[in-house]
Amino acid sequence: MQEKRKYTRISYTTDIELVRENGQKVTGEVLNICLKGSYVSLSKVQGLDINEIVSFSIRFAEINDIVVTGSAVVIWHDNKRGYGLYFASLDLSGLGNLKRLIAINFKDADRIEKEFEGLIHKQT
Repeated sequence: MQEKRKYTRISYTTDIELVRENGQKVTGEVLNICLKGSYVSLSKVQGLDINEIVSFSIRFAEINDIVVTGSAVVIWHDNKRGYGLYFASLDLSGLGNLKRLIAINFKDADRIEKEFEGLIHKQT
């Protein structure tokens, strides 16, 4: 099977908080992340729907306790507690911090920089 991902994904564990459109807060843990999305495990079965839009907040203690916020779309789930999120919006400083985190953990800064530049180019 050919890899479809366009962005480098790293294994990384940290807390995430999701807020549904009805205001319900859902907590969990990021298990891996890339510039455009993340795989998360929620603290309990939450019944998030495919295509549901949620706000998120991820704290990166490794980078001076930076908090990255934005909105994401639920793109898949494993019928348990695992969900794939596509980052629909992310502020530029948050995206830069996420790039730094991935570059530090992936050890190929040039590749991450190219992905970042491509992503920025698409958004302008």
